[in-house]
Amino acid sequence: MDIKRAIGIIFLLIITALITTIILSKLFGVDLEIADPVNVPPAMWYAAIISVAILSGTGTIWFFKSPETVPNAKNGFLFGLLATTLGFIGDIVALVPHKNGLDILLKYYTQPKYWTAFILILMSCTLVGYVKSKKKR
Repeated sequence: MDIKRAIGIIFLLIITALITTIILSKLFGVDLEIADPVNVPPAMWYAAIISVAILSGTGTIWFFKSPETVPNAKNGFLFGLLATTLGFIGDIVALVPHKNGLDILLKYYTQPKYWTAFILILMSCTLVGYVKSKKKR
């Protein structure tokens, strides 16, 4: 697995997901800097979860376009694991500096919808790796 390539793609995915979340928050009238995750409208949660799953799958497809990267479920899972790890770090960097940022972050971590997104990222990346490995044969 080409770690540098993976990190570069994931960095772009995180920026794209952040922009998507900001757009969704404007559409739903939610101030993400002070919003209690419990009060975020369910429709916004679902839209964010779906967009993150789609972005993760798209990023995984892009990652496997490299001839040095072997598409398979394991590498897809590892790409997803790296994406979620860097996403956690990105969430910490984005939220903690704000007033009550740590409290807001911890409230996100208690939301089942947050963990649903985590699982869907892993699943979509693994599925893309699995499907791409079958097409390669």
